[in-house]
Order: sequence, then structure tokens, then C-alpha cells
Amino acid sequence: MLLLTPVENTSTGSEPGTAWRWAQSPDGLKLTRQGLSPLAELPQEAECVLVIPPDQLSWHRVTWPKIAPARLRSALEGLLEEHLLDDPALLHFALEPGLKPGSAASGWVAVCHKARLHAQLQALEQAGRPVGRILPAACPQPQEQLWLQGEGDRSWGIATGPDGVLVLPLADQSQTEPNRAEPAIPATLRLWLAPRAPADEASRPAASADAAHLALAEQAWPELQWSVATAPERWLQSLRQGWNLAQFDLKLSASQRRGQWLPRAWRTLA
Repeated sequence: MLLLTPVENTSTGSEPGTAWRWAQSPDGLKLTRQGLSPLAELPQEAECVLVIPPDQLSWHRVTWPKIAPARLRSALEGLLEEHLLDDPALLHFALEPGLKPGSAASGWVAVCHKARLHAQLQALEQAGRPVGRILPAACPQPQEQLWLQGEGDRSWGIATGPDGVLVLPLADQSQTEPNRAEPAIPATLRLWLAPRAPADEASRPAASADAAHLALAEQAWPELQWSVATAPERWLQSLRQGWNLAQFDLKLSASQRRGQWLPRAWRTLA
């Protein structure tokens, strides 16, 4: 399978020269290859998985009323309307795996811009790489995690846990401090970690960074045990947890869904 995401923040992925970050996995458990290529030069795979960058998703926790399935979308719009910055009609919604609306359950809803998502899907379809699944690059986790990564000209600090997902850009200090080329850690991210870094090492968040940000991470939080991980390695976490954002009015064709039996197989093997 091929997991991929456009590098540019505002890109639909179809513009000439647009780079795509991609990774290949035979089983959803490990990666065999990773790379950066324009759309026309992406590897050929039977299944393609589109990954939504962490800064293009917002996360909202809702408690469902008892409603009929046909009213799910309109119910979501009503539940989230006061928390959204855009017209709900312009947004795409997706529920966390296993969430059953109508059972008074509480769960997470991922929200992203519909037009950009549809444009990326169309670009891949036209390039002969139809998408069979859509993943969040980062999603809420049972245990708290912290990671730093960069893509193109963007760098993020990302915190995930039971309370959701916090995505903050790492500020470029080169304009204000020419002698400092490395990005700055946002104060909000430091505040997030402060109560989560107890003396007990086993209770601290799992921490990882890509190779370009490892030194910055270790300097900012020397008390944490940092490991090196690429963004695609983090994507596999969402994959194994069963996430698929292709929901509601976004229905993928039967040919696009041909690999979606795999998550059940992974859970059996786990």
C-alpha cells in the first residue's frame, strides 16, 4: 500500500511540481520505502491511502443524542456549529473508529475543509491512483505523546492524548534573531508538557522527532526520552487504530475500497 500526503500546505496536489511525501508498507505494520516525488512519479500500488496533515484537521469531542442514522450529518452540524470557524456546509466530518451515534456515547469527530480534500482525491484519481482510505496524520491517543516534525517549509510541535490533538507551528526565529536558524518551541507547547513531566519517568509522554528536529527536541525537553521517527512511521499508528475519514457524503468507489479488509486482519494479528 502507498501512504501519501501533499507537502505544500495550500496545495490540492495537482499543481505542476507539487511534491508528495509517500511511504510504502506491505502490511500496515512496517515501512519498506519512503520518498518525496511529484504526482506523476509516485510509486504504483494496488491501494493508496491519503493522509491529512495535522494542521489541516480540527478535533471535537461530542456526546451523541439518540437520533436516526439519516440525521447524523445534520446533528453533527448542530452539535459543532458554535465551535467551527467556517460554514459547516464547507466542511467534511468523520467519526472516530467504533463510535456508534445514537447510543448516547461520547467520541471524537475530525473536521477538515471539504473542497481541498475533494481536490486532492480528484488529483490522485486522475493520476491513476484512486484513494481507498483517508487517514489523519495525528489523532487522539489513550496515552499522551509529543512529537516534532517538519514538512516542506513547515515545522510543528504536536501533542496527542485523551484530551485531543494540539498542533502548533514552530516559529522561524531567523527573521528576528539572524544568528538563530532553528525554530522556536511555542510557549503553549511548553505549558502543555509542564504538568505531564513528573519525576516518574514511566509516566512521562512518549516523545519522538524526525532527524531534523531531534537536537531541538532534546535541548527543549532533556527530561524526556526522545526517539527518532519519520512522519510516515507515525501515520502507521492511525492506520493500525482503524481510522478512515471517508465518511458521510464522501463515499469511495468499490475499486477504491479493495484494501479495506486489512485493518481487521491487523487487529487479529496484534
